Amino acid sequence: MPGDNIHSAYSNESFSSAGTQTVRGTDGTGDWDKFIKALGLSRPGSAADSGKRIDYVLLTGLEAATASALRVGGQSKDVAVVQAKLGRLRQGSDGPAVAKLRAALGMTPGTSFDAETASKLVDLQHARLGYADAIYSPRMECALSLGVLQRPADCKGQLANAISLLPNPTAKLSGAEPPPRPRDHPALERTTELVAALTRPAATSAHLSTQTLALPANSSSNEVAASLALTGDRLSRFAPKARADYLRAMVQSGDGILARYSINTNSRRLCHFLAQVAHESNGYVISEESPDYGSAARLAQIWPRRFPTTEAAAPFVHNPEALANKIYGGSLGNTQPGDGYRYRGRGLIQITGRATYRDMGRAIGVDLEASPDLAAEGEKAFMIAAGYWNSRANADGQTMNELADANNIAMITRRLNGGLNGLADRRQWFEKCWAIWGEGPQPQSGPAETDDQPAPDAPDPEPTP
Repeated sequence: MPGDNIHSAYSNESFSSAGTQTVRGTDGTGDWDKFIKALGLSRPGSAADSGKRIDYVLLTGLEAATASALRVGGQSKDVAVVQAKLGRLRQGSDGPAVAKLRAALGMTPGTSFDAETASKLVDLQHARLGYADAIYSPRMECALSLGVLQRPADCKGQLANAISLLPNPTAKLSGAEPPPRPRDHPALERTTELVAALTRPAATSAHLSTQTLALPANSSSNEVAASLALTGDRLSRFAPKARADYLRAMVQSGDGILARYSINTNSRRLCHFLAQVAHESNGYVISEESPDYGSAARLAQIWPRRFPTTEAAAPFVHNPEALANKIYGGSLGNTQPGDGYRYRGRGLIQITGRATYRDMGRAIGVDLEASPDLAAEGEKAFMIAAGYWNSRANADGQTMNELADANNIAMITRRLNGGLNGLADRRQWFEKCWAIWGEGPQPQSGPAETDDQPAPDAPDPEPTP
């Protein structure tokens, strides 16, 4: 490839690179061969391909899932659809659209989306929206109206989503100053989509505090139907072994927290949410991860890349702190020695990693980065769980609430877990929940999928103890 920015790994079993990106395989074999053929190229470096330039971008997370859905649906060649779903400018982009963006930002003429362009865009996003990700997408076109990209037909809906990116939506709409700009530049390696979704208020929810989601103990008793209220008696029947602080938080503030995201507007949404969280927390019992394994063979089986032999895994047997630092260190925003254990999984959905603690903390108005133990406290843990549910739209843009309305427990599980791990147990929790909060006959089971199938649009998560 021009400039040798990407090349084969020279092996099907391993990757090798010195400052470039690699694809598993060799010339004529493996994924590299498939990659070259998909691009319509001959053997890299051949005379037939001389002078060709191909720009590429790596898609991860929701973007990768969206691209996969377009391909499966036969829309990957429809330029208008692809542009509407994935069209966006970011650092590394080049072309006429970038030239328009640079001009709109008051920069010198050019077609390259460089670091200076990213910085200028971040400044504008933060000033106008109180949020920045250094990406100019159709949603940003609706929000900022710079005339850079084709304005989407559904701009009203796009604009609603753009406004919802505000860390404190009601504060900005009331004319207050936006929150301070974070010290870590959003153009760097930081994902903000989860925070955006966490702070997105449901269309029907009452205005809550702009600084925190915390609600007074009696704030929500009249906001939901009596049949859907989280009472102590109902919760005790549903999860008899639940931690006392979880139960207390759900009784005192749970209805209001769920109302913010319209999770308790009907029994399907409520039961799917409560059932999924019940599975993830082992019946509202788990408060923090304890990565304590008693077998080197088991460690090597779960993390073969980190522990290629049982000898390599032996020092980490019954050594949870060292193990957490080993498996989480250097990833998930963990940058300091000891971060892996310090920011291990906590709370009802086991948030993990310094970056997630920081972003979740900003979303709920608590400095979880400085005080990570707070993520396991009852009310905060429930706030995080509800916000995370709200963030997990699928590749087609369906929200978790919409998936619950359709009783699609398989897709709900995929969006929360990355696969179908524990699907049978999740169904059992749903059935138990329906017997308590359900309205009418239990809905028919969703799509017939078996337990522990890999997700089509997300990698299988690494297991936790």
